[in-house]
Amino acid sequence: TFTVLALTSPDASLDVNPLFDGGSNINLLVGSDTLAVGEEGHLRLTIRLVPASSGPFYNSATATGISPTNVTVTDVSQDGLDPDPGGDGDPTNNNEPTPVAFTSNLFDPPFGIKIFNDDGLPLLQWTMIWINNTNITAVSASVSDPIPAGTTYAMVGASSGYDVPLTAPPGSTNIGVTCTDSSTSTTTTLCYYEVPTLAYPLGRIIWSGTLGPDLGITDPDIALNDLNITFSVTVGSGVRQAYNLATISSDLNGDGDNTDPDEQNVASADSTWNAASVTLLPQTGFAPGMLTSLPPRNSATTYASLGSLWLEIPRLGVPMPIVGVPVLNGKWDVAWLGNNAGWLNGTAYPATPGNTVITGHVYLPNGKPGPFVNLKGLRWGDQIILHIDGFAYTYEVRSTAIVDPDDLSALRHEELPWITLITCQDYQVADNSYAHRTVVRAVLTGVRPDISEPTGTR
Repeated sequence: TFTVLALTSPDASLDVNPLFDGGSNINLLVGSDTLAVGEEGHLRLTIRLVPASSGPFYNSATATGISPTNVTVTDVSQDGLDPDPGGDGDPTNNNEPTPVAFTSNLFDPPFGIKIFNDDGLPLLQWTMIWINNTNITAVSASVSDPIPAGTTYAMVGASSGYDVPLTAPPGSTNIGVTCTDSSTSTTTTLCYYEVPTLAYPLGRIIWSGTLGPDLGITDPDIALNDLNITFSVTVGSGVRQAYNLATISSDLNGDGDNTDPDEQNVASADSTWNAASVTLLPQTGFAPGMLTSLPPRNSATTYASLGSLWLEIPRLGVPMPIVGVPVLNGKWDVAWLGNNAGWLNGTAYPATPGNTVITGHVYLPNGKPGPFVNLKGLRWGDQIILHIDGFAYTYEVRSTAIVDPDDLSALRHEELPWITLITCQDYQVADNSYAHRTVVRAVLTGVRPDISEPTGTR
């Protein structure tokens, strides 16, 4: 099938027929043109073709005119730029049609976009959008999206609404993945999470169906037939980066499937999530002996409640509730901690493998000593205890150090459960800041049932 898109005379030398359709009306010209001896006229015909096979298809044009002596002359076109390739001076005996052939790839692959939303960390949501932007017909396609390294699939939310095939590995599920399209020309037949296999050790998201056409469009807000696939993963403790790459297989040869060898993984959509980049350890103190006014607090700096989780440092006599401190604009804002301890979001969650980083004030906004004022006095073997969910996790100090604010080694990842405590050190009157940070690191040495009374929020 074909559609005439345009018929023009590029140099305006000929008067084209606006009714030409290549079928019922095959006259390219109105028929009122006159060409002088040696003069040329040019036509450009543009069509959109959906071939039933790869061809070749053969095209010829016939030109007819009346000579100055009132004789009708006619000629059928010759393939190529030379109308008389035989060189005998008679172009009318050269009438080879022009072949038009197509490769096996009649259709182009879809266009993909991958985005993420990390507002719910450690839950990280991925969304991919596929648009059939270079074809005028729907194409059969299938998507494979392996779960990124350092994360695990989160089976949260509703069912996709599409059955898991019987051929899927046991444990595969349609819970937690959504596949939505916006028209009847885009259809979904499969939408589920496949559990880990040898080929995909963390599992993968699978989609299969057809993608309707959105010719020339790559903007999801404009596309009418785009496909959206969304799922979530849990980011592992201490993981600072996750790379997600999805691929799509697509029907390129027009046989109605996307299983041929050259149709596999013909386009991709990828994105990399990075934990918010920080350049300085948190500022955890105010001017000693002076009253400091805090700026107005907004919802973006709200600390997360961590339930009954609290911190005990026996040598310092410090019991402290622990709250979660988000990363905002590349820093942890701990100005409103008061007598609470702050778990720095992005480090390992308390009592899990990895490096859990907790901070507290050395001096409070009222100028009085804060709960971490004597933190630098901790020594090898001193205990730091995390109380959570009826258990007491005991850590023993392995190092105490004074570091510069831009020394981020305190945030380094650990395979075993470690806890790092940070506060400010060496107040500078001239610029109302602290020159250094005290960093205490301790490793988990034991877990026991908790018989201590939890401390209240202060």
